[in-house]
Amino acid sequence: MAQVAGTTDTYDQAASIREELHDVISNISPMDRPFTANISQLKGKSTYTTWLKDSLAAAALNAQVDGDDATFATSVTVTKLGNYQQIHRKTFIVSGSLEAVDKAGRKSEVKYQLMKAGKELMRDIEFAALGQQESSEGGATTARQMGGVASWIPSSENSGNVP
Repeated sequence: MAQVAGTTDTYDQAASIREELHDVISNISPMDRPFTANISQLKGKSTYTTWLKDSLAAAALNAQVDGDDATFATSVTVTKLGNYQQIHRKTFIVSGSLEAVDKAGRKSEVKYQLMKAGKELMRDIEFAALGQQESSEGGATTARQMGGVASWIPSSENSGNVP
């Protein structure tokens, strides 16, 4: 059906129609952290954390002659491993005016940005923990870097992240 001639409609007055903005912010970024959420939460007391690694001797048939004299095998040596503790940071800045004005979806911009930065930081830690980068001491102009779990897995190219 055709519009009656001379009708003023929403297209003519689009500039004066208020927008509809729901008071909700939808965050569609994934936040799963299966690795760091399930590993031990040990707290380091130094910039370099070490631990000992031991292993069992290789499995063998281990058949012995009845009544023979025992011979003694050399035990597998315990080795020391270590990883540097990496500093992670997320920063943001909010003007006083933005914090003061009425905003959609949040009351406080500072609290909202803090929550968002915290989630981003946890994702960055998960990313670094699962990465292939090797542990690095860093220096005055270079950041310390933790060895990601993938760097600790021996492969045909390396023997794992063993110092």
